Amino acid sequence: MSDTDKKKTTLKSVEDITIQDNFLFGTLLHDPDICREILQRILGFPIGHNDYPASEKTIETGYYNKGIRLDILTDLPDQSICCVEMQVRKVRTNRNSVLPRRTRYYHSAIDTSVLEKGNDYPDLPACFLIFICVFDEFELGLHRYTFRNTCAKKDTLLPDDSAETIILNTRGTADDISPELRSLLDFVDGKPASEDDPFLFKLEDKIRQIKNDQKWRHDYMIMSADYMDARREGREEGRVLQSIEIYRNEMNMDNDQIRQKLIEKFSMNESAASDFLKMSETA
Repeated sequence: MSDTDKKKTTLKSVEDITIQDNFLFGTLLHDPDICREILQRILGFPIGHNDYPASEKTIETGYYNKGIRLDILTDLPDQSICCVEMQVRKVRTNRNSVLPRRTRYYHSAIDTSVLEKGNDYPDLPACFLIFICVFDEFELGLHRYTFRNTCAKKDTLLPDDSAETIILNTRGTADDISPELRSLLDFVDGKPASEDDPFLFKLEDKIRQIKNDQKWRHDYMIMSADYMDARREGREEGRVLQSIEIYRNEMNMDNDQIRQKLIEKFSMNESAASDFLKMSETA
């Protein structure tokens, strides 16, 4: 099977994607009115007319550090920063969920990017970090989990750091959110738009318009193909590094022996094998 045929069997068609798709979700939030309404429902307070939101913004925190790509990062009228991410898969490593520590890193990266512009600590704006999950991260049945820093011995003592993390669960069962937010989460989860919520019909119309845009369809297919290629490359890289670990720790090979095994097993040249050896020493 050719690489082109493989892509055809793994990529979703434009007709099959929903609001859960990051590319479509980010495009929706390019519309200031839609962005504002979604944020108002999540945050629970009115938002004035904000500037055109920046979609899929990458924040780099240093040459050697892990950069982050935010699905949507927008400055609210009061200068607060609001970041929204769509999450469709619960990721765990060694039985621990990745999301809580990911939120910690995101807050740090956003703050660092603000301070790198010459600002000082008092200049740090309020920051709302929002994850819309199509699963229950904490398995307590809540629709909304809100986290702020607090004192362990006096939970009513809240430092004024203006940092808040909101993790939404589209499949919650508790009566803990507004009807408007519940309606939106149900829609994200794939349920039909509620007849009592005109905004959802506006969302459906906008989604149809986006999917019918030929340039957007082309950009989506290119992006999806690039993503699948990156995943394949990532899996291959992981296999090479795992082999190096086995050769080194279980078979007690030295670097010259490992290099030769990589050349034979993965059909790579000596330079590529040496690069993987260096990578394994810093991983």
